[in-house]
Amino acid sequence: MPGHWSLEQRAAFAAAARARKLWESSTGPKTTAGKARCSKNGTKHGLHSREMAKLNAALAALLTQAAQDADDA
Repeated sequence: MPGHWSLEQRAAFAAAARARKLWESSTGPKTTAGKARCSKNGTKHGLHSREMAKLNAALAALLTQAAQDADDA
C-alpha cells in the first residue's frame, strides 16, 4: 500500500518513524562468526554471486577472442 498513500499519510508515517528511532537500536552482528557470515552476503546474490562471476569470465574470454580475431583480420 505504500504506493497509494496520501501526502498526509506519508507525513504521519514519517513522523511516527522518526519518533520510534528504530535505527538507534539496529545493531547488526556482534560475534566474530556473525560478522564473518554477514560479510559473505554479497557473494550469494547480485553482482558478486558465483553465477555473475562465471558470466563475467565468459564475457571476458569472448571479448579477448573477438579482439584477437579483429587483429588477425
